[in-house]
Amino acid sequence: MDVADGTAIVTGGKGSVEANATVEITNTRTGETVRVAADDQGRFQAEIAAQSGDNLQVKAVDRAGNDSDVEEVQTVPPDPATVAPKVTPGVATNIYAATRFLYTGASPIQRGVNPDTIEPRRAAVIRGRVTDRQGEPLPGVEVTIKGHPEYGRTRTRADGKFDLAVNGGGTLTVSYERAGRLPAQRKVDVPWQDYAWAPDVALIEQAEKATLVDLNQDRLQVARGPGESDADGARQATVLFPAGVTAEMIMPDGSTEALNRLDFRATAYTVGERGPEAMPGELPATSGHTYAVELSVDQAREVRIMLHRDRFRPGAITPVTVPESAVTVP
Repeated sequence: MDVADGTAIVTGGKGSVEANATVEITNTRTGETVRVAADDQGRFQAEIAAQSGDNLQVKAVDRAGNDSDVEEVQTVPPDPATVAPKVTPGVATNIYAATRFLYTGASPIQRGVNPDTIEPRRAAVIRGRVTDRQGEPLPGVEVTIKGHPEYGRTRTRADGKFDLAVNGGGTLTVSYERAGRLPAQRKVDVPWQDYAWAPDVALIEQAEKATLVDLNQDRLQVARGPGESDADGARQATVLFPAGVTAEMIMPDGSTEALNRLDFRATAYTVGERGPEAMPGELPATSGHTYAVELSVDQAREVRIMLHRDRFRPGAITPVTVPESAVTVP
């Protein structure tokens, strides 16, 4: 949902909640909660103070006092064209002056930026668009610049687009993240005093089904991802775990903890027409777009996993993406 003038409007259509239920909306950043009554058709509308990027929790309470499950809703920035300051006819305006509103003010579109970070002579704006695998706009994706926390962050709007103010004069790596989807990065050459368009990106959902790998078993185990099919044919990612493989978690403090089971997922990037847009990063100049799969372990979401066995190796997949925060194969 969009945020305008520091207010988010949360709307539920017919049948979204039980008739005449009380709907509670809580801003997890501020702790504020507002309550409204749904009508006899289960419709409601509520306003709550919010900034772009805030997370809202929505819960319905029926007349008997029973609570529904809590649904997380994320606010998204408004279209900059609707909040940009008016340009004075006949007066020249540079990029710096025209785009400062993106990261200044009470509820900026781009948050976490010190106004002095952007240099007037180098000011630039990166624009881009994020979709899902089907090409539908994907709102609420967090967009940052790798290695440059001083540029803060923004989120994609309802149309999947974003604007991010930076200092131009080099190549920057744009990072895209959204809960429940695999992250991606793209490099963009950014000039001074200009706009630069990042390549379109498609963030895909992680494979829904995980394969249980029991490391106590003295036998070969097979872990497979979901079957995929497109114009290039049918295929299915497969990883073999021979007997004797062990695993340990590497905790944030450097200590280790043995694991006796893995919940393993294999998610294919290269599926359908938007396979190149779904890739986690650009391919090397010497590599063609062939086949890529994300291999992940659920237990490695907050820590790293180390697999041990001399003969254990990923198969001949080009390329295999193994995030540093996930699985390490020595």
